[in-house]
Amino acid sequence: MNIPLINLHNLICSNEKLRQSELSTLNRACREVGFFYLIETGISKSLIKQIMNAARQFFNKPLHEKQQIDIKQSPNHRGYGDIGEEQLDEISLADWKETFDMALDLPLDHPQVHKYSSMYGPNQYIDDIEILKALQVYYSAAFNVSQRLLQAMANTLNLDDHFFTRHFNTHVTISE
Repeated sequence: MNIPLINLHNLICSNEKLRQSELSTLNRACREVGFFYLIETGISKSLIKQIMNAARQFFNKPLHEKQQIDIKQSPNHRGYGDIGEEQLDEISLADWKETFDMALDLPLDHPQVHKYSSMYGPNQYIDDIEILKALQVYYSAAFNVSQRLLQAMANTLNLDDHFFTRHFNTHVTISE
């Protein structure tokens, strides 16, 4: 089995024949395989390089600095997770990686935070403006890609363009 490649550029282009062909590929990938690689997202190589450099800078910081934003201090699962703290596999005891989780940054007085405090709320950030800027720019770009992809998925189902995206105005997308 091959993992389908879905070209986001083709999904949103003005060439209707190319767009329809890519929508058909997306439809088959979702229905027959269940997953796919998304390519040509519009996220620049320079932004990817910037977020990779920011990740290296963050994870190379001394442990005591990263622990200032320990995810265990967050009621909504945001911040730094030390090696072995996450367990995503039910069989293994732990995942042997460090993590940094962030999501939509909402203030404590936001209605969604009051309603779903374990999912919504403020992020925890390390005190490094360059890392913070890279995180926010990348998060925004990745969210925009997700919106375009959701719109294309709605198109494959012959639904209104915003059938899915209208539910993501206060989304719980997490960047890890």
